[in-house]
Amino acid sequence: MLRLMLNKFRGLASDEEGAVTVDFIVITSAVVGMGVAVLAQIADGGMTYGTRLNQSIAEMDFSGGMTGSGGGESSGSSSGLQSNVD
Repeated sequence: MLRLMLNKFRGLASDEEGAVTVDFIVITSAVVGMGVAVLAQIADGGMTYGTRLNQSIAEMDFSGGMTGSGGGESSGSSSGLQSNVD
């Protein structure tokens, strides 16, 4: 019984069927792992850039605004059409 199991194990150990599949799985998982690591770094850098941009915009002074009569409701018809009401 032990000899039969040992012969079966030797046969399985020397059989190379499926070796390409195992190699493919290992290589694919390594590529996916590296992709996840790269995306994590990019996302972290993007969040840092976004935070800095948000702080810069928050510190800007927009209180000056536009001066003069540059348009709006008070400059006449908003649609650009003349209304002839008699």
